[in-house]
Amino acid sequence: MRLRECRFHRPFLAVVLITLGLLGLKSARAQDITLCALPLPTGIPQAHASFNAIYEFDVDRQGTPMNIKAVEERFTKIEDVQACLAKWSLPQSAFTHLLVIFEWKHGVGWTKLAISGPTTKLTIRLI
Repeated sequence: MRLRECRFHRPFLAVVLITLGLLGLKSARAQDITLCALPLPTGIPQAHASFNAIYEFDVDRQGTPMNIKAVEERFTKIEDVQACLAKWSLPQSAFTHLLVIFEWKHGVGWTKLAISGPTTKLTIRLI
């Protein structure tokens, strides 16, 4: 008698498990980052300078960076960084606070873009 009860409940159990599995899955939302060559003052590209430009920002509900502030504004302008980040879409980081580091190497140029936060760690090496 128990076998029949189990057979009767197996299809029901399978439907429940599949439904729970589907409800638990989150759809992937594409992250979209446009790489920007931030302009530098005349002379810096020829100078013997390697540095990081570091900025922090919040991500709104749609994944758009906002409240962009300089942490270490080395030879870059906040307006240029704001224009660059305005092209980004980070929906998987919505409602978080992130840090972005632009790395400049002497004799090479912009070499790395790193984005980090509580649940985000992305490094793009340009060389």
